[in-house]
Amino acid sequence: RYVDPFTPHGATRLHAVATLGDAVSRALVTRIPARDEPSPLDRSAWRQLGGDGAPYAGRLARALFDDNPKTRWTPSAGFPSALLVDLGASNEIAGLAVRPAPASRIDGWTLFVSDDPAARGAPVAEGAFPDAGFGQRVLLDAPVRGRYVWFVARSGHEDVAGPSIAELELLGP
Repeated sequence: RYVDPFTPHGATRLHAVATLGDAVSRALVTRIPARDEPSPLDRSAWRQLGGDGAPYAGRLARALFDDNPKTRWTPSAGFPSALLVDLGASNEIAGLAVRPAPASRIDGWTLFVSDDPAARGAPVAEGAFPDAGFGQRVLLDAPVRGRYVWFVARSGHEDVAGPSIAELELLGP
């Protein structure tokens, strides 16, 4: 087990190898977070809620948290569309990562965090994603605490009828 810091030089490729008994799993490591960089929160207790606080049911709700980039949350309405997530408990949130579904390019967005599902309060962050087909990662100026998180997709880049998100992660300090 290697735990010391190192600096790769040149065109270095790093592979991770995990063993359990005789089983071996190998993977090419494409990104290594810094020790002080926020990491994804555990999503096992998360539930997607409707605007009235009632749970959504079925595949639509699980698509955001299933680690499968081929499934997606796509609301029936276009822009703006709000996504409300119950984290199951209050968490400290330092940022978010959004992986858009193919051909869905969210532009303007706003993030709210609260401990009350009926009152989202003031925005904790807002911005615009670049017109790109890859995931976006946003770090907050300062961590905030809350159980309920609203991600509002306010607008899309040209020729996008509505938002569609393949995966959503919230980052903890």
